Amino acid sequence: MTIPRINPHQLLVFYFVAKEESFTAASEKLCLTEPAVSKQMKALEESVGVKLVYVKKKRVHLTDAGQVLLRYAEEIYQQLRSADIFLEETRERSLRVGVSPTFSSIVTSAAVQFGNLFPNTNLNIKSSSSHEVVRQLLDRQYDIAVVVSVNYHTDRLRAVRLSDGEKLLLVIRRSTPIEASDALTLADLRDYKLIIPRAGSATREVLLNRFQAEGLEVINFIEMETDYLQYDKLLGEIEKGIAFVPEADARRGVSEGRLRILHLANDICVAADALFLKDSPRHKLAEKFTELVKQAFEASHTSTTTSAGR
Repeated sequence: MTIPRINPHQLLVFYFVAKEESFTAASEKLCLTEPAVSKQMKALEESVGVKLVYVKKKRVHLTDAGQVLLRYAEEIYQQLRSADIFLEETRERSLRVGVSPTFSSIVTSAAVQFGNLFPNTNLNIKSSSSHEVVRQLLDRQYDIAVVVSVNYHTDRLRAVRLSDGEKLLLVIRRSTPIEASDALTLADLRDYKLIIPRAGSATREVLLNRFQAEGLEVINFIEMETDYLQYDKLLGEIEKGIAFVPEADARRGVSEGRLRILHLANDICVAADALFLKDSPRHKLAEKFTELVKQAFEASHTSTTTSAGR
């Protein structure tokens, strides 16, 4: 198989220069500087050893060879446009979402609405720790990531704030002496076994930072190995100690008579972001899904506020 000598990008530059009959107009269409367009044209002519254009009275004219090449360039341009449309339509028929377990319930609620609005779209949602989800997003395995808002140490991401603060409530399954306290501090918890998310979880990071800010160290703990979608397993793990659980899940457990809430003097909250790759084209379905998740957060706040006030 012979590799063509013509640089495809240079051929596209030639196509726009020829169609616009101007280096200036072509540079505007291509979002390049005029010197960059001139440089690409010169490089193309040098690589093929044929004069393709010349300038007369500030207008670009084609040589005989340039006129013939334009026909080939136009065919290639149209093929590229068709390929672009095909890939865009393929992309718009599916949506891949990565979500932190902390926000699984909220995203599931938004997914139901999304499915009703776009029944022909393949929606694929996977749950993992926020740091793992972000790693997979950077590897282009997702179109959108719904994660805890922390510093992920990369400038490749664009963030949309979904919620400024999702409460983590302290819950137990069985009565303990600590339950009688009206308002607990983190220091009151050090004699009890805490259940915290596994290593790599951004929620865990937020919790440990809060303890450290109060000069405390979490020593007596169990790592939570399940996510909040596996609700029965979650309840089983809470049987072993005291856990920090998203408010919606905690209220659900209380309404079912399976959890008790312990009251902290100062709330612990985690913010939620939707993350996108800056260098990826805008995905209309991803943006619509983001709107629905944001609405689900707002609805959850209204619901939990009403429930807490009863």
